[in-house]
Amino acid sequence: KEESFSAAVRYIFRKDKNRFTDTRLGISGGDIFVQARHKRRLSWNNNHEFKIEPSLYYFLGDGFGSRLLLEYNYQQDKQKQFRINYSIRGSESFKGIKWKHGFYRLNQLDERSASIIGLQVQGERNGEEKFFIDKYTLSYRYRFNKFKKWLFFEIEPFLEWSKQQDYSTTPGIALRIEGHFYKG
Repeated sequence: KEESFSAAVRYIFRKDKNRFTDTRLGISGGDIFVQARHKRRLSWNNNHEFKIEPSLYYFLGDGFGSRLLLEYNYQQDKQKQFRINYSIRGSESFKGIKWKHGFYRLNQLDERSASIIGLQVQGERNGEEKFFIDKYTLSYRYRFNKFKKWLFFEIEPFLEWSKQQDYSTTPGIALRIEGHFYKG
């Protein structure tokens, strides 16, 4: 029942192995936005990585907001990775803090395709209802590159248990087309 369209133009200020800074100007769900973020990666023993990613944004409809993402990756081998992340965000458009935990298993199938199995739990704290879990999501995402090296497709069937639906099982599927255009 939900349809969403997102498009953005991104300008990268700094990009190296451990640091990344960019801005985006775009549209998401019918709202125009601007975002600035910085990523910092710390790696050790060739298979552990920690990422911290603060960002600031402004949506015309929602006002100012901020987000902090903390992520740990364990590279099991060349094809398999495990990921745990936690993010929090605040905005002028709501009270409290929205949070999300994610647990993922990433698998590089070949040089043009990959899959991700994920479990997400998200909710809110310090708002009008103090603390609650908004939804649980279990998903399988298949991503592949086809036709052009800059064109990617994703198919993601999922099961969702949301507070809004009394935590009953709701199946769904997300279909994405993504283009990566850049000037080298």
